[in-house]
Amino acid sequence: MTLLEKRVEYKINLKEHLQELALNYDDSLDRRWNKIIGTIHRTAEETFGKASKKHPNDWFDKECREAIEVKNKSYGNMQRRSYTRASTDKYREVRRKEKEVHKRKKKQYENKQVERLEELGQQHQTRKFYSDINNLTKDFKPRLRVCKSKNGDIITGKGDILNRRKDHFHELLNSTEQVKGPSIMQDYKDTTEEDSAPTVEEVEVAVQKLKNYKALGTDNISAELFRYGGNELVKHWIFGKRKNANGMECEYPHT
Repeated sequence: MTLLEKRVEYKINLKEHLQELALNYDDSLDRRWNKIIGTIHRTAEETFGKASKKHPNDWFDKECREAIEVKNKSYGNMQRRSYTRASTDKYREVRRKEKEVHKRKKKQYENKQVERLEELGQQHQTRKFYSDINNLTKDFKPRLRVCKSKNGDIITGKGDILNRRKDHFHELLNSTEQVKGPSIMQDYKDTTEEDSAPTVEEVEVAVQKLKNYKALGTDNISAELFRYGGNELVKHWIFGKRKNANGMECEYPHT
């Protein structure tokens, strides 16, 4: 099934699930919105599947683990025999075979990745093509944790960094100094007028302007899921976000 076909299926399935969803007018905003979020997540997982976590060494499989176990056993045997010539030679032979297994598996994995890159290039999936190239060619870079002390000295110890951050935020949050500058309420105008709720058409236009491949929000929903959701999702989104505790209307929007 192509991606376009999955988008259509997602839109149809989401419409059916949302229409079956029971939203109570008396429910709180959080309760209504959580119901909608749960429906979106469930429908997306049913249609597109659940993405598996990527591992840095996809070529490391059962055969590699078994080779390491055999090598470790041989090393332990060599230690128990006080590094005799026979046990040492045995360990070196086992270690050589382990490295051969790792090299062979890594080579097979790289060949498969090259074939996949060729397919992506032929399918004109440019973004995925260059992303996979970067993942395949970039070297390992250890994470560097550093921080500056009050005097400007570099701190590298984990405990020292945590203590410095603790002191910094304690001073920041408990400061008694007056903040200089205009008040944040200076331009605030008190008014009893309430903004009218957005129409379905206005929300649809805003949703279609969302950009792909952006970081997820706090609700863990991507912009693509909103864009592919269709008119039914937009109407539920408006209903799920309308207030009902402050006198605002809480009516289900219709086109």
